[in-house]
Amino acid sequence: MRWVNKHLNHAARERVHQAVLSAEKRTPAEIVPVLVRRSVRSHAAALAGLILLALLWGAGGSLGRLVLPWGHWSARPVDAVVCFFAGWALAGTARVRRWLTRPSDRQRAVHLAAEASFYRLGLHKAGHDNGVLIFVSLEERQAVVLAGPGIAAKVEAKEWDSICKRLVRQAANGDLGAGFETAILASAELLEKHFPHPRGKRPKAKLGDRLRILHEVV
Repeated sequence: MRWVNKHLNHAARERVHQAVLSAEKRTPAEIVPVLVRRSVRSHAAALAGLILLALLWGAGGSLGRLVLPWGHWSARPVDAVVCFFAGWALAGTARVRRWLTRPSDRQRAVHLAAEASFYRLGLHKAGHDNGVLIFVSLEERQAVVLAGPGIAAKVEAKEWDSICKRLVRQAANGDLGAGFETAILASAELLEKHFPHPRGKRPKAKLGDRLRILHEVV
């Protein structure tokens, strides 16, 4: 997928894989990194069309009257159709979709998508509730770390927030692979304090150790 290679080439994805393998050596908690293209089910096309229509009519203009010479009201449907398609075209860009979606709505959508992925990928089935999801939503430029109840009971939320900020900062600097790698290793260091491997035991992760890539969360 082109959108993946634009942000994470093969070498970067392999670094993420190696980071998960390294984390497995430090803790039995299962860390699953996920990259999703977008989390918001966009309403931007309809909203962009309405904004264009309001601007057109607010300025006293009418595209319909250019092609329909028989009256002002008969031109309204033409204006609506043209503005709808223009809005749909504008909403094809991530920048416009972000601009037309409130930050609070983007944040809520990313958290809901992360929660859905947590269950969809089976992290709730990790032994002793020791699953950790590192979730990055590209279009919204946000990251979320979700931990199972067993981990959440011992690790404070601010610890995960700090890891998320570091990940987003590195991604913003153009190195998403390094952001994932840093987040995975920082999570492993944190988890090792509370959930070290039992002596002589190092079970293989049941949830896999590869980066999961999703177009969108459904």
